Amino acid sequence: MCLLLSVYRYPLQDTRAMKKFVAATLSVFALSAASVVPAFAGDDSPVMKAFMFPVKVVAFGTTAVVGTPVAVVRMTAKNSCESTKSIAGDKGNPLMTGMAALAGVPFGIFTGTLEGGYYGMKNAAMNTDKPFSKDAFSMGDLGD
Repeated sequence: MCLLLSVYRYPLQDTRAMKKFVAATLSVFALSAASVVPAFAGDDSPVMKAFMFPVKVVAFGTTAVVGTPVAVVRMTAKNSCESTKSIAGDKGNPLMTGMAALAGVPFGIFTGTLEGGYYGMKNAAMNTDKPFSKDAFSMGDLGD
């Protein structure tokens, strides 16, 4: 009797519970259907290529935005050190190295910015088959 009165007394709570149950059931069905999708990951069918297109677009955008500054910083540091060493020579004189850094560091910053921008975008575009990988974010080899 008490249960019967609670249904008629609070009809909104019963519909909320039913909606939650239906949502949970649909979620279970969706997750079980999605668990089969990785089994088709190696398939090169046009359907899989169509499903991977949005992933590749998002991966390119993300790796271009994040990976290009990483490549710029890495190439700037590398080019600054190389320029300073090439100007100073192999003498190992700290005074000569300090003076060479006055010309080598700005040159390295300029060339590193240009090369890093190129390599960052190149890595983002060439690694769309492995989205969000280390090489796509310019963390691997930069094509030296």
